[in-house]
Amino acid sequence: MRGVDGLVLASTRLDDAEVLELAAQRPLVLLNREVAGVEGEVPWVDPGNGALLDHLQQRGHRAIAYLGGPLRSWMNGRRWDSLFALARERGLSIFDIPGGTPSIDGGRDAYERVAASPATAVVAYNDLMAIGLMQAAQAAGARIPADLAITGYDDIFGSTLTTPPLTTVSAPLERMAERAVATLLGEPVGDDPFRTELIVRGSS
Repeated sequence: MRGVDGLVLASTRLDDAEVLELAAQRPLVLLNREVAGVEGEVPWVDPGNGALLDHLQQRGHRAIAYLGGPLRSWMNGRRWDSLFALARERGLSIFDIPGGTPSIDGGRDAYERVAASPATAVVAYNDLMAIGLMQAAQAAGARIPADLAITGYDDIFGSTLTTPPLTTVSAPLERMAERAVATLLGEPVGDDPFRTELIVRGSS
């Protein structure tokens, strides 16, 4: 803290009290997080779950699981809340499968819980978990997407290197970062909303 003049916290897992403690010491901007009492916030990005659920429903899926991420992740909670509400609106069954570690290993470790559910499609907390889940499913003999459709978030570099390539939701990270820095520096920023993009690939 002694070496910086301001902070940008991106998708932080700190609790509200910890964020407020930092905000009391330095100018602070939040990305993908809301904390009452912190003025520097870049509007969080809608998870893009409407388009994602529509895509899965159009492909015949009626039972969908959300493979969750860290419990301390604010965005993890927002994604689940959004998926739950939108799935209910569409008449879909939705299951919350606790994950935890947002990594390839975390996705692999969750496969048995996914396989024990009635879900035919899985929305994973991020692409890393989706990739790990895909690896474990294929190792168990499941066909992707014939037996299990798998999707993620973030559109990371490796999402096109899986077999099949991973369906994912991409967010405009560069624009979000630019606005966060401009907000921190007190520069004028636009109010145009950030929009996600559903990138459909072979895993769904």
